[in-house]
Amino acid sequence: MFVVEDLILGEEKIEYVKLGKEKGFSALENEIILKDLCMSCGLCESICQEEVIKVEEQPLLIGECSNCGDCLIYCPRSFLPIDDGEVLGEYVIKIAARAKDERITKVSQDGGFVTALLCYALEKKIIDGAIVSMTTEEWRAKPFLATSIEEIINAAGSKYTPSPNLRLLKGAKERGLKSIALVGLPCHIQGVAKLQHYNNDLAKIIKFAVGLFCKSSFNTSLLREFVTKYNIDLNKVKKLDIKGKYFRVYKNGDVIKVPMKEIVKFARSSCKYCFDFSAKLADFSVGSVGSAEGYSTVIVRSEIANELLNGMMEEGVIETTEVEDELIIKLSETKIKEAKKRVKAKIKEELPLALKQFVR
Repeated sequence: MFVVEDLILGEEKIEYVKLGKEKGFSALENEIILKDLCMSCGLCESICQEEVIKVEEQPLLIGECSNCGDCLIYCPRSFLPIDDGEVLGEYVIKIAARAKDERITKVSQDGGFVTALLCYALEKKIIDGAIVSMTTEEWRAKPFLATSIEEIINAAGSKYTPSPNLRLLKGAKERGLKSIALVGLPCHIQGVAKLQHYNNDLAKIIKFAVGLFCKSSFNTSLLREFVTKYNIDLNKVKKLDIKGKYFRVYKNGDVIKVPMKEIVKFARSSCKYCFDFSAKLADFSVGSVGSAEGYSTVIVRSEIANELLNGMMEEGVIETTEVEDELIIKLSETKIKEAKKRVKAKIKEELPLALKQFVR
């Protein structure tokens, strides 16, 4: 992981720390949740000293807050200075890869690289567990701590609704796990970067982090819409996927193609303020964009990630080919451009009328 440098102006950071310690969870609620900025990463639940925060689709206070301020201070949406720099961020190599293990390929979303990586790292005792997302019977995502090959393989595949994966960090540490992998969206990875920024003990158990390409996640109401409009039995759905202009639902050998223009209205509002498509702060960034059918695009960003990739290649765990990054760059640039526009509009919305004239 890359530790985020403290580039933010000192006075601005101090104000957030002061606000958090004065108002506790109320500060998180007013500054992040009610302003529709929360992405449900789950970090505030793990970091809460009193264990009175619970995160499902958004954080809820379930006990008496001691006003420690950590929930706001550690929240990656309160302040997280990321240098724009290269659109794809720092990296060692970009490559397309797919798993060779049939147990993985028959359940994987694309090339099965993430599943193969986690299985390899667990078998080699590099990690003793991995925080991933599982799918409920209703095809909603939920965080899960996998500690066996079987559990990792069962968690394969993309999920399109929010999963507060970081809420499991404290539990993993309390269970005595010393070294884990964490898989998540760019927002989850930003939360890990915030932990590293403060040298928090929870960050020390994370051996490596895998960030998944993400343009947006979707509200759970998306699934209810499918059930109603397309008469879909979710118990028969085998896979959900986004390819090109369609959201695809796979069931019993059939594929239902739903135009993306019908799907975008379900995109989570908080995702509109995210600048990161390719999880620039992760050790591995993985997606399907830029690779041939059946392969995963893998961006290797750190020394540990490069060592793991080389080991997997040398032992024949994966097969690789070249990747085209033109579309990855385009989607990254589009996401940055759209987020800047929405942030600018949000600033205007929050400012008093007399000050809006100064925002251009």
